[in-house]
Amino acid sequence: MEKNICHFVPYTADHSAFHTVNFVLENNVQIYSGLRAEALYKAFCVFNGRGRLHVMGKTCDICVGDVFFISPATYFAIETVEDLSYSYVSYIGQRAAMLMDNIGSYSPGYVFHGCDMICEMWKKCLAVGSEFSGLASESALLYAFAFISEKNAALSNKKKFRESDAVALIKKCIDDNFSRVDFSLEFLEKELKYNRKYMSYVFKKKMNVGIVEYLSTVRVQNACTMMSQGSRSVGDIAFRCGFSDPQYFSRVFRKKMGMPPKSYIASIDAS
Repeated sequence: MEKNICHFVPYTADHSAFHTVNFVLENNVQIYSGLRAEALYKAFCVFNGRGRLHVMGKTCDICVGDVFFISPATYFAIETVEDLSYSYVSYIGQRAAMLMDNIGSYSPGYVFHGCDMICEMWKKCLAVGSEFSGLASESALLYAFAFISEKNAALSNKKKFRESDAVALIKKCIDDNFSRVDFSLEFLEKELKYNRKYMSYVFKKKMNVGIVEYLSTVRVQNACTMMSQGSRSVGDIAFRCGFSDPQYFSRVFRKKMGMPPKSYIASIDAS
């Protein structure tokens, strides 16, 4: 079994803003013996095997390439499942809290997956001589923060793109099918294969108007276009714009346009 490595970092300057305390490689099997809390921040990177992270009443599986963080006074424990080894950097200072805020998704027990590049970089930093342990530990930690921040930003942008794409599809489906009397959220769900609650949420978020309200607006706008092009039968216009009830169409039209359909038609004829 490989030996543990622990580089202690000398406190040689004013590091009140940020200071790494030690840089540790744990190869020995960890036996779960209850939760403990420490006064330092800790960043962990799993190098090998599988284990469990117990923290704040939760248990999370951890494996190679996973990274997680523990804040001061947070009770936690790490348990080995199979050949677990990991490295951690302990750090303190005012800037430590700022760095934690920058990674965005952090919460006690949150595990960042797919961080193999961090593992490789940390292994190289651990191999640096003890006289440079301060630079090595700070470099390893700051690289982890930079990598995770960039990864989070990419995921956030991807999510925004997915939401914008969904809204564009919803809008197009409404614009193409507004004349269907049977148009509904159920129809949208079947056509686009999106959950109706998700569609309602992202559409309102991006468009600042609900799906049903947008549908009514499109229908009334098209009714106005038909009137301006010579259509005069309110019942026919209502049906062709997706309304099964002319009276309901008149109420919606009046609410949107400030006058009933017949008055709008009269205004066109008088102009």
